Amino acid sequence: PSSQTKQLFMSQLQRPSQMKQESRGNLEKSILLLLMIWKHSYLVFMSKIIETTHITTLTNRQYCVILNPVGLNGKPQLGSKKLVKGEKSFFLQPGELLENGVQDVFVLGDNEGIVLKAVGGHKDTFVNPPVNRKPGDKWMLIGPLEYIPPVEVQVLSNRKAIPLHQNEGIYVRNTNTGNVRAVIGKTYMLQEDEELWEKQLPHIVKTLLSSESHTAADKHYAKEWKNTGKERGDEQNSE
Repeated sequence: PSSQTKQLFMSQLQRPSQMKQESRGNLEKSILLLLMIWKHSYLVFMSKIIETTHITTLTNRQYCVILNPVGLNGKPQLGSKKLVKGEKSFFLQPGELLENGVQDVFVLGDNEGIVLKAVGGHKDTFVNPPVNRKPGDKWMLIGPLEYIPPVEVQVLSNRKAIPLHQNEGIYVRNTNTGNVRAVIGKTYMLQEDEELWEKQLPHIVKTLLSSESHTAADKHYAKEWKNTGKERGDEQNSE
């Protein structure tokens, strides 16, 4: 049985006179798809193997971005990118590269999100209604959803909701304005233009908070010890 999982990149060593105008030019790169049937391979006259590549296979939960994709003219389009979604199997052509390899589809659950940035102008049809994105625009998508970023979009970071008790809180800073605000007693997810901010406390305040914490702990343990001693005394009296 045959296994179509490899391809050979080949270049011409010498131009025979018999080829005339139909032959390939000297050192012109060409690709010959070869079937690797166990230990047999097919070579082309007057050519040499310059590279061997394996097939790229994508599942329906994967995607990849090809750099310098080969155009209709058979030549790499330098600086361009091409998005390929699974389920699919293909060979990279000479000059093509994978950006970040094979990647998994972004799957966001409840209380999860991703922050995105446009690196190129495009019409975003993933949202409804569609939005015209400009380079540098930032926005956020919140789950549940599945997402494959187009080549004009960069994923900056992941977000996850922060659950807060009624006596707990966080400081949130707006990266655009610099304003800081407190969020207390609720579940909160940072937006695309927000970050957690750490409040700088004076040393004396930290010391007082630490001492109050220790005092509260000491009172708690003292109360437990006292209750335990009382229970033991009651047991002895009952005996």
